[in-house]
Amino acid sequence: MTDQAQESWAEALAEEIRTNYPGVRLALGIDHGPYLVLFSILLPESERGNGLGTHVMEHITAAADLHGVPMTL
Repeated sequence: MTDQAQESWAEALAEEIRTNYPGVRLALGIDHGPYLVLFSILLPESERGNGLGTHVMEHITAAADLHGVPMTL
């Protein structure tokens, strides 16, 4: 994938997360390597402690694995 394609994929993944998990705010991007970088994640206070963060992280890491892109925080 080109750098631009990787950035587009990271933004599409972030939008997919926002659509599938309403209220979740996060920033994903691509860093040199390339690595998928989770810059930030914020869960709605009412959803904390219910496993939402685990589901979101599983979704992100599964997508990174599918595309063969290492992930970092």
